[in-house]
Amino acid sequence: MLRLEDDIRFTTTANIALKGFKASFAVECKLLPTDRLREIEAAMQSGAMSAESFVAEFHTGWPEGQVLDAEGNPLPVTPESLAKLRAKPGAVVALVEAFYAGYDRATEGNSEPLLAA
Repeated sequence: MLRLEDDIRFTTTANIALKGFKASFAVECKLLPTDRLREIEAAMQSGAMSAESFVAEFHTGWPEGQVLDAEGNPLPVTPESLAKLRAKPGAVVALVEAFYAGYDRATEGNSEPLLAA
């Protein structure tokens, strides 16, 4: 059975791998329609959309306990905490890579081929 819902979400893993900062954590993403991904790709190629704006469109949060504050306490998903995560070095790239990896798994066999990341 297929339910054509407008708000489908999936969980995938983001990996930040910089020399002084390494992290792996689960993130929650919104499944974007293929036509919207084409629009985003065109906007990014023309410079009309940044990678940060793309991430803000699909990244909805993380499962509890996946992102911690400086004291090691679970960080709740808020607009401020989402922005704080995206500001970390390597986070935007890791989130985009996680989105495409998770999108491939989430849509496998259900749609036309995904655009290149």
